[in-house]
Amino acid sequence: MLFSALFDKNKFFLWQHANAVMVAMGGLAFLLAVIPFKFFLMGLIVQSFTMSLKTGKSSGTGNRRLKEWWDSIPIVPIRVVDNVPNTQHAE
Repeated sequence: MLFSALFDKNKFFLWQHANAVMVAMGGLAFLLAVIPFKFFLMGLIVQSFTMSLKTGKSSGTGNRRLKEWWDSIPIVPIRVVDNVPNTQHAE
């Protein structure tokens, strides 16, 4: 009964998920072996602090200044050249 369940075509997706989990755990083990745990911990702390910042809920002053600065940049016309002249020096 066990072998018939292992080779049943309807249960083939279980093997695919098992392989995906196995690859993910192997990759995580490799990362933990190569990168010290303290760097993961520092990244987690930085990520938690940045998620708790309320920069998006501030007044629109910063966004308004950024928009004014962006609009103050002059538009430079672009000239498209079909043929590039030969810049190599003939000897």
